[in-house]
Amino acid sequence: MAIFLLVMALLGSPAQAGQTVTKAKFMEVMKTALPSAFCKDKMYFRQCFKITEDECIQEALRDTKICLTSEAGKLPDILNQPQDGQKYGREIGSCAGATFSTTLGGKKIDSPLCNDPKKWQGTH
Repeated sequence: MAIFLLVMALLGSPAQAGQTVTKAKFMEVMKTALPSAFCKDKMYFRQCFKITEDECIQEALRDTKICLTSEAGKLPDILNQPQDGQKYGREIGSCAGATFSTTLGGKKIDSPLCNDPKKWQGTH
């Protein structure tokens, strides 16, 4: 499942075309949505790193916060859905995924699945 779809589902009705969501609301949802999406049992980050679900969530939350902070200046005060949510959700998700992979690189499992970054970027 693409990270964008999870974020839009969590935002509820603002995900409808022509609706808006505030930057603050979008950022709060991302803090919950990304770690949850990254750390589900059958997802790439759980399958490809030797970590527990709690360790995964803690790291994903830390990485999401880092990326939200670094990207906050690029976010508009009001996001038009679904296009802005998709654009910025992908950017923040890619940042958090890359940070996660770098931080926990020593715990990564060496396998064809785990060596293909497209598996977590939602482009497969």
